Amino acid sequence: MRRTYGTWRAAALLILGLPHAPALQVSCIINRWASDHHIVTEIDAQDASRAPIIRIEEHEWVECKDQVTGRRYILDDEKSHSLDHFKSGDTALVNLTRVARPRGASTRSSGGLADYPFNDGTGTYAVAGVAANAGPVTQRVPLVAEDTSMFSRSASPAASASDVRTLLTIRVAYQDVEPACDEACLIRSMWGEYTLKGVEGSSADIFRTSSYGFTDWPNNNNARKIVTVQLEKPMPRQWCQYSAEGAAARAALSISHPNLNFADYRHIEYILPQKFGWRDDSNSLTDACTGMAGVANVGCQHPRAAQLGDKCYSYIRRPSASVRSHEFGHNFGLDHSGNQYQSVYGDRSAVMGYAVAAWRTFIAPHRFQAGWMGSSNILELDRSVGPRLYFLQTLDLPLSNQVASGARWACNGCRAGGVVGGHLWLSFRGSQGFDRSLDDDEQLSVHLHLVERFYEQIYGGRTHFLRVLPRGEVYTIPLDNTQIMVCTSTNQGTQLVIDRAGWGTVDSLRSMCAGAPGGNAPPPSPPDPRGVCLNVCVYARDGDCDDGGQGSDYSLCEFGSDCVDCGHRPYDQGGQEDLTPPPPPPSPPPPLPS
Repeated sequence: MRRTYGTWRAAALLILGLPHAPALQVSCIINRWASDHHIVTEIDAQDASRAPIIRIEEHEWVECKDQVTGRRYILDDEKSHSLDHFKSGDTALVNLTRVARPRGASTRSSGGLADYPFNDGTGTYAVAGVAANAGPVTQRVPLVAEDTSMFSRSASPAASASDVRTLLTIRVAYQDVEPACDEACLIRSMWGEYTLKGVEGSSADIFRTSSYGFTDWPNNNNARKIVTVQLEKPMPRQWCQYSAEGAAARAALSISHPNLNFADYRHIEYILPQKFGWRDDSNSLTDACTGMAGVANVGCQHPRAAQLGDKCYSYIRRPSASVRSHEFGHNFGLDHSGNQYQSVYGDRSAVMGYAVAAWRTFIAPHRFQAGWMGSSNILELDRSVGPRLYFLQTLDLPLSNQVASGARWACNGCRAGGVVGGHLWLSFRGSQGFDRSLDDDEQLSVHLHLVERFYEQIYGGRTHFLRVLPRGEVYTIPLDNTQIMVCTSTNQGTQLVIDRAGWGTVDSLRSMCAGAPGGNAPPPSPPDPRGVCLNVCVYARDGDCDDGGQGSDYSLCEFGSDCVDCGHRPYDQGGQEDLTPPPPPPSPPPPLPS
């Protein structure tokens, strides 16, 4: 079973060293969840005009829902990868053991276990093993790790949407309170053209633009339905019982709307009152949901996966267009967008980043992971390539096989948000359309992102916005040594010089930007006749060949960087075999933050 190096997506852990407890066998519906929080941590009681201090957090976890009783079991940190193959909505017969001292329900959550939005007394369990698969499981194709070639499509713009989304929205009302956003408000949030930061748009427009017309949310009675369910009880306040309340609403709907077929809808969202879970209506510090804006299961309906109904769920307390788009992004399999210093939410240019009162489209790495952009639409840059002039078109322009919409390359040493390694991405954002609502310094500019490694086609890695590249200056990427100089920027795209080999001079890059020959750039060093043997892959000496070359098991590292397992790789022009022993393996990478 392939390791995922700290990723949270798989599922659970058999805690070693604990006394063996009788296993509980459960027929599970497996779901992976992500919740998004704006937590008020301090209010100035003496000065009401002062803004409260807010902390932004996320939580990610995996649960097993008993198909018979409906009980939820929260699964502890994953180490054994027992459920690697499963995606949200899959079913399996699973053996569970109670965890006496849980290590947390996710290595990727920023708060403690007691702060989790699901902490309503539910116990934490470890997976002792999978007894039997009872439903479809995710196909794993190791050689396309961090790729979506299995979902690739024609690069020409779609004439009509092939990924049509259907949505059932359930407003959950109580005796004492109901959601402030009524049906008209919800339609406007999803489909209405309204203005944010001087730009008109809608959540549906964001998906249509980002997918180049492939994904659509039709605003008609066949594709969307909004219902209000009245629960004859006060709103819960002791725990953040959104899942239990969703089940109660669903049961009530089966009585009030007997002809409603949940399987007709690919997405089902529950709109809760904004103060759902507040123990005291006048004090946000009593919020049992710890500032939760929304929560959704992850990867239940990737745009390239089979279209299934009643598999994707979200629970929303703040039904703004940005929050709903973000939670639907989780349904699509997308993870959060941080910056260089924060693991989550630091990217102000991304739907999956920081919530801002402005329109944002999905960034290039997310479009690629969602299958909206294919391999033919990006530049794959190799380390051996010296200074060269490239053109990247503006990200939101229609796709073309002749002009790239992004560029990427592997960087095993790059760091951001406490994470090491992944792919660097370049994309260009303009100043028209939705890009007009970007921050001023992010318009008409080249954006540099680091994308964490991911190994499942329907679950993406986190992305990190590193910086806007300066125009007219040579920028050298730390820990990678790639040199980049942005030459021109218009709303059609950007010309830039990229030197992956790192041997160009500042003058030669400036000369190329000016349209002159390379000038004083020295020739590249001649290749080592013995072949490539860097052995810097983080998976060196693990028994699997990981460099993506001929005969490799996985494509997780750069060509020639895993010579212990793959052997020396010849250069294109050939070379003699080197019989000298390989260098010792590098030190293991630092652990990812918990």
